[in-house]
Amino acid sequence: MDIIAKPKKTFKVNLISSDTASWSGTSLYNHATYRINMRTIIRDPADYKKAYKMTFKFITGASTSASVWNDETFLIELDFRKGLPIEQNDKSLFTYSGNLNGYMNITSTGNYTAGNGFFDTRPKDNAPAYMENIQDIDNITLSVWAMQIGRYFPPNSAGTLNYVCVVCFTEI
Repeated sequence: MDIIAKPKKTFKVNLISSDTASWSGTSLYNHATYRINMRTIIRDPADYKKAYKMTFKFITGASTSASVWNDETFLIELDFRKGLPIEQNDKSLFTYSGNLNGYMNITSTGNYTAGNGFFDTRPKDNAPAYMENIQDIDNITLSVWAMQIGRYFPPNSAGTLNYVCVVCFTEI
């Protein structure tokens, strides 16, 4: 008699910047806070107390300005107000959850031009984060930091790149 393993549960939360009623904050890239009602996602109360690995996928549309560069390093913070056990060895107050990659689309002439860049995450750059439980998550704050210029992205206009960030909790 074979015992069939019960599949691991997965819960996803979509953070969509173009839905301006779904978030509040400084700008969509600087402390955009999304209210989350986990009771609409998770039906079994025991699931809140289980351990999960958290992964994310972050992608934007093409930029309308010269605001995404191939040679820039961007970091993303997803703050669940849970104090994730991330060790950070610098003096900033920002706790990074992962890396974002900026890309420029090549034109038909074979050149890269300003105004057609976008963000897209790569799983190999972002290992899953361990979460002891997912209790008391009632909002997620998303921020993006541009390392070379040392400030939140984008530094000029908040509405240049709408994004979708899919946060995934997979039972361990």
